[in-house]
Amino acid sequence: MSEEYDFYATLHSTRSRRQIARLFRPPIWRVRKCTWTDYEIASEFAELTLEAESPALLHGWVTDLEVNTELVLAPLRAGAVAYTAEVSKTGGDLQRKFTWGWPDRAVERRRPVAAALAALIRFLGGPVR
Repeated sequence: MSEEYDFYATLHSTRSRRQIARLFRPPIWRVRKCTWTDYEIASEFAELTLEAESPALLHGWVTDLEVNTELVLAPLRAGAVAYTAEVSKTGGDLQRKFTWGWPDRAVERRRPVAAALAALIRFLGGPVR
């Protein structure tokens, strides 16, 4: 039997929990609403709960740290969801920490192109005259 690890992640995005949950797709993932607002995301190698907002929290357990943690984090990167994640042995010893994206630069959900253009203009130093 594979060893289980505790998984905790803080997700920085303007996406709703529903939109984040939809990033986890079959055949690897099974997603269901487990309360009025929270989601259960499960597979053969992990069982996670997605809850809260600003930031959203993703937590649960995962087996085989090296291979399966990447399978949990890949849909988040594909959906441009910034995260800080920690994996620890059941009992508390921190094994790995993962960070991806810029939490303070989450792209606005309603107008992503306009938000990306505004960020580019700010990066370049303002409008060209």
